[in-house]
Amino acid sequence: MKNDEEIMTAEEFFGGIESDRGLGSMSSPRRRRGRTKKTFADIKARMVMRIYGVTRAKAERIISDRAAEKVAVLAAAKAPGAVDDCASDDDELMSAEEFFRG
Repeated sequence: MKNDEEIMTAEEFFGGIESDRGLGSMSSPRRRRGRTKKTFADIKARMVMRIYGVTRAKAERIISDRAAEKVAVLAAAKAPGAVDDCASDDDELMSAEEFFRG
């Protein structure tokens, strides 16, 4: 063991690369073939299917019914004569300066 300080390259230490066949796959990302593009609507339908244990058609019907209910509730809230959740004209507004002064 005369030359303990001889430096070896990684290729020499590990034996080198036998073939260049696998080098191309390392530089580019893997592509997933055969998978459908997952959209938000698709994911939402799958989630409803799993939660309620129903078919895709039934899940999509549940989603559309709930969306229609939301639209109806919002329309009723904006109807003339509906009470606003905002402060009415009778309430007096206080500035932040007045509030923190006490």
